[in-house]
Order: sequence, then structure tokens, then C-alpha cells
Amino acid sequence: MIFFVLSQLSFMFRTLCNKEYTRHFSSPASNILFNVIGLGVTFLISLIFKGAALPPSPAYLLLCLLFGTIFAVVVMLMLVCYSKGPLGQVNLVFQMCTLVPVVFGILVFHEAFNWQKGLGLALMLVVFVLSFLNSKAGDPSSDRVFVPAKVWMPVTVLTMLLNGCLSTIQNSAVQLFPETKILTFNFWSFLFGTLILIVIYVIYRLGHEADPLIKQQPVKFYTLALVCGMLSSGGNIFIMYALKTIPSTVAYPLLACINTVALHIIGLVFYKDARTRYGLAMILIGLVSIVLLNIA
Repeated sequence: MIFFVLSQLSFMFRTLCNKEYTRHFSSPASNILFNVIGLGVTFLISLIFKGAALPPSPAYLLLCLLFGTIFAVVVMLMLVCYSKGPLGQVNLVFQMCTLVPVVFGILVFHEAFNWQKGLGLALMLVVFVLSFLNSKAGDPSSDRVFVPAKVWMPVTVLTMLLNGCLSTIQNSAVQLFPETKILTFNFWSFLFGTLILIVIYVIYRLGHEADPLIKQQPVKFYTLALVCGMLSSGGNIFIMYALKTIPSTVAYPLLACINTVALHIIGLVFYKDARTRYGLAMILIGLVSIVLLNIA
């Protein structure tokens, strides 16, 4: 149980690190560099935990390259989402990434389409609709910041779908190459992701100046980046150990639900996100949807 708690805390504080970054930095240069450092730390930790090993085949290496490329895009888009939208609602949409592997399994592997999957998918659509309706339901008398969903929802949904693709790719690697350690997959994937972000950063810097905000707050920037990378690695490693004693059908939905509720409360209290008419309904419906899709 201790590993589950550590995983929960790691993922929650990683999200808060991302949110804190968006409060102080905003340029594309800082976004890319922040994720170069974070992803580089994740790669080094997979190396320390003996993930370095020759890939079993070119197909495996291709899956790692695909995963690393999409992961690099996802981590950059996440910072955009947290900078534009309320913490609780953005995180809720991210937690719905189970949608992708569920639909992929039905369409590609012809998995059974049961009532849990159908109801879970339907409730997800309800959450998306309520998010857009929230744009018209904000309390104008409140001094809390309210960001319309039309500003943050499109890029958040795109990021959620790409994040769901990561789970599908990782699961495909496990199914096709069951004898290969997951840390080996992480090693090659994060190596590719880090290299891709370094190339992007170098190309971007050829035509742009360095972000002056980093020079003004170097300790804050590099601390957030390093801690974010360590928390990301820690969360993934801890959940792997937790799954040895806790069934995945219990661990993943519980992880998502605790994370969603905790960050929604933190968003309202600490970040002063707007309280809206459908906020509570979105959280409750979203939690039910997440649980249904994880146990389906």
C-alpha cells in the first residue's frame, strides 16, 4: 500500500509542478527547455534502474520511437493546457485518456463492447458538454478567475487523446514483447523523447533569444524542471511495485479518482479557479466514467 500512496503523491505533485511552471514562465523556449530537463531526468533514472538493454527487434525500437515522439509533444502541450485552463477541470479531462485504449481495443482487437464501456464513454461526452456550458455559467460576481472552455478545451482534449495513445503503444509493446522489461521500453522511449526535444530546442534557439524570465528566476525554473522529472519517474516506478499487490482494476481508477478530487480542491482553494454551476456535476460524472472504463 505504501507504494500506491507514494505513486499517488508523486503524480499529484508532478501536476502541481507543471501548474507552478505556468504561473511564472510562458515562452516556447522555456516550455521546451523545461521538458528537456524533466524528460532527461526520467531517462537517467531508467538508466540507473538498469533499463539499458539492446532492443529485441527493430519493431520494438519503432514503438519506442513513436512513444518518445508523442510523449515529447504531450508534455509540451500539457503546460499549455495548465496555463490556460482551471487545474481541476483540465486534470479531469487528462484522466479520461482511458478512452483511447478502450476504443482501440474494440476497433482493432475486437474486444467486447459491454455496458460499462458504453456508459463510460457516454458519460465522458456529458463531461465535455458540461465543460463548454460552464463558459456561460460562471459567477460574474465572483473575483475568482474564470477561463472559458473554448479557450482550453480543444488543446486539452487533443493532449488527452495523445496521452491515451501512449498507453496504447506501451500496452502493445508489452503484448508483443512480453519478455522485455518495461524499464527497457522506458529507457529507449525517453532517450528518443529527450533527443527530439533537444533538437527542437536547438532549432528554436537559432532564431529566438533565451527567455529572460529564466535568467530572472533560474533557481525556481531549474528546481521545478528537475523535481518534475524525478516525480514523473517516481510515480511510474512506484505504481509498478504497487501493482504487485493491488489489482490494476483497483489501482488505476482509485489513483485517477483521488488525483481528480484532490487537484480540483487545490485548484479552487489555492489557485482561485472559478466555481461554476456544473463544476461539481462534472467531477462526479467524470469519476463514474473513469471507474467504469477502468473496470470494463
